[in-house]
Amino acid sequence: MMKKLAPLMPVISGIMFGSAGVFVRKFYEAGFDGTTIIFARMSIAAALMFLFLWIRDKSLLLVKKKELLMIGVAALLGMMGCNITYNIASRELSLAFAAVLLSIAPVYVLFLSHFLFQEKITGKKIMCVFMTITGCVMVSGVLSNKVAFTPVGVMAGIGAGMCYGLYSILSKVVMEKGVKSYTVTFYSLLTIALVTAPFADYGVMVRYVEEAPGSHSGFLLLHAVCVAMISYVLLTTSMGYIDPGKATILASDEPMAAMVFGCIFFGETPTVVSVLGLLLTVLALGILCKKEQN
Repeated sequence: MMKKLAPLMPVISGIMFGSAGVFVRKFYEAGFDGTTIIFARMSIAAALMFLFLWIRDKSLLLVKKKELLMIGVAALLGMMGCNITYNIASRELSLAFAAVLLSIAPVYVLFLSHFLFQEKITGKKIMCVFMTITGCVMVSGVLSNKVAFTPVGVMAGIGAGMCYGLYSILSKVVMEKGVKSYTVTFYSLLTIALVTAPFADYGVMVRYVEEAPGSHSGFLLLHAVCVAMISYVLLTTSMGYIDPGKATILASDEPMAAMVFGCIFFGETPTVVSVLGLLLTVLALGILCKKEQN
């Protein structure tokens, strides 16, 4: 049953990731800085994951020191790096553009797989790289001069994609050693929560909750559940059944989700060119998903 549902998991994960920009912008408006946003997201998600694992199966909380170290590396270089850079990109760029830059992650996965696992880089793969870059330019709105962007935002978006791809590969390596996906996700979330805890602005978090205890607490909880807990659980679990490259490709529906969220919450009306850019990017990533023929 899980194997049949595996391809659907990263698709839902991509939609959850696509909602991140909505939360990030609202928190920035409330006075949060990037570190505090990440701490709030990861600490709440880690607490929820702990309760879930404690109730479901306490053995999932057990992990060897060597495996814990590998999870920590995946969390800091992959998950945390992705969160920091994507928060910056969401603040500096349109949600759709930030998400498209992140969705190039499968390209990075292919190149990393080449150096780590000696997978071939073919002419078809190189062609798809150019297709995705073209799609990013189109969706950004730069060609029509209707969307403002900053070099910092673009670099952050590219960095987010690289970190996202790195997490996919490293977490797959850990799971191949027998560690369950839930365990990988929990300790990844916990690692980032602990690392960011000393730098978080607790005062702004307290003031935010005190302003509207019910709605603001619910918003913090929803933020953690959607952007951290569900998204990473589904993505990590899917890689136990399908390859990391395919999982990240299937999660590339995130730009479309981000465009819809941006349109609903911030009035970011998509143009015909940006829609074509999204389709071109998804097409390129879909081509990459196909197996190479001898």
